[in-house]
Amino acid sequence: MTAADAGLGYVLQTAVRHAASVTPRRVAVVDDDGQFDCLELLAWVEECRTALRGRSGDTVLMRVPSSRHWVGAIIAAAQEDIGVAVVLAGSTEPEIAEIVTESGASSALRVDARGAPRLEGLQTQDRGAFRGFGLHQRTSGSTGAPTTVWRPARVLLLEARGVASALALGRDDRLFATTPLGHSFGSALCFASLVSGAAIAVTGKLDGQRLTAVAEVVRPTVLAGVPYTFRLLCRPRLDLSAWASLRMALCGGAAVTNDLAVAVEASLGVPLTQEYGLTEVGVLTVNVDGSRTRRESVGTVVPGVEIEIVETGTRLQVGVGVDGDVMARHTCPPGDPVSAWTDTGDIGHQDTEGRVYITGRKKLMVNVGGVAVAPREVEKVLLASGRLEDVLVTGESHAVAGESLVAFVVPADRLVETSAELVSLLYKWMRERLSEVKVPRRLVVLDEFPRTPSGKMDAVALRSANAREVSPS
Repeated sequence: MTAADAGLGYVLQTAVRHAASVTPRRVAVVDDDGQFDCLELLAWVEECRTALRGRSGDTVLMRVPSSRHWVGAIIAAAQEDIGVAVVLAGSTEPEIAEIVTESGASSALRVDARGAPRLEGLQTQDRGAFRGFGLHQRTSGSTGAPTTVWRPARVLLLEARGVASALALGRDDRLFATTPLGHSFGSALCFASLVSGAAIAVTGKLDGQRLTAVAEVVRPTVLAGVPYTFRLLCRPRLDLSAWASLRMALCGGAAVTNDLAVAVEASLGVPLTQEYGLTEVGVLTVNVDGSRTRRESVGTVVPGVEIEIVETGTRLQVGVGVDGDVMARHTCPPGDPVSAWTDTGDIGHQDTEGRVYITGRKKLMVNVGGVAVAPREVEKVLLASGRLEDVLVTGESHAVAGESLVAFVVPADRLVETSAELVSLLYKWMRERLSEVKVPRRLVVLDEFPRTPSGKMDAVALRSANAREVSPS
């Protein structure tokens, strides 16, 4: 078998065994509670393989938290050709039951009190349509109802190699993934580290002190997370000496603002690089070359991915700099189902160098009295005021206009002005820069945003949050 046609299970098995043979005591995986060297990782993989043996073609529900044990368990599942239904931290029992139903998982893998893998049977009506290794990953539901997406091994391997190439990962790298490994961004980082020979650090606790404690152990060269991760590290009175080894800060899950990029480079000494992707198709672009000069771009495609910008409903490509629907696909052989074009749901354009710019999201467009308004445009204006740490603009029903805008904001400095003063200043700022139809009818001031386990805004919880609401006079 050649490297080109090897499956993900074989590639991971070869990488782990080679590392255990050549550098047995080199650190392979670090988490909040400990670490595995290369030999220990191989031993844990073999323990998991023993627990999983005989279930090739089945699907297992992963009840192992994002940790060094998760990394070993996923390698074992790939080697045994078993599908994995991912459960993220904070999932409710009804949500887990839905994942079991949608994936057809027949058993659940846990780590028992002794630290050993344990397999438990599940009552499953249907084994599901998918066989072999791959990930059943849950979408966040931030743009619609959450659903479970199947991502086969060949796509995960293509993505791993593409991300490893885009980030120039190698054996001397130590990648700190602060997003859950079961999330599509986290799994891409995990597999990219494994295929490139880089060490990986993970955490289940998004806290500035905890992140720094793990960094002191691993001394990361690449830090990856969502904007909230980097805001935590930019807060005052945090010792940042453990981050001196960084060569890259990679941000996914949401757009990078100019203020955050400036703050991160000032604090960590490296530019903030934007990643763009979605659960259905994984990591699509990385803005490595433009992290300083083209901060508004999400970058160029990673190897193994194609993007086209097309007219809505026609599939005709638009010109350079013209907004259209963002379509993406993997460069698998023609006829392979995963090579079909996927509508990302985003609106954007490309420049002459192939850089992608996301300007809105179709599902999130708000129809205000017949005028389609992109919340992203309003959010950018609000953040440019310099008075806010975070903002989310969305739509709500309105008796006359059909829909209206509401803005949820978190002040950057809560001691400077009262909520009423802040709102007054923000409305003045917006009305000087936006047409009246784009100015939110309501503005809700929050102390902080509710977060998902990955650190992204929890939009569902946000809408029902207990807030101090102030509307314009």
